[in-house]
Amino acid sequence: MKATLKGRYEVNESASAVATFAIDAGDVRLQASISDATFVLSLEKPGAFILDCHLPTKMFGSSS
Repeated sequence: MKATLKGRYEVNESASAVATFAIDAGDVRLQASISDATFVLSLEKPGAFILDCHLPTKMFGSSS
């Protein structure tokens, strides 16, 4: 089993941050990424299937 965590923060006109967490467990890879705009969850078995789920972060915020 192997795990990877990557992060990036940029300061410019609009500051942004991105984080990615990935786990390789045998022949299956689970990856989660989050940015200021989306949350992405991915499950992959190379040569068999890839499942991606993209959720806008506005779904989790207040609706004012």
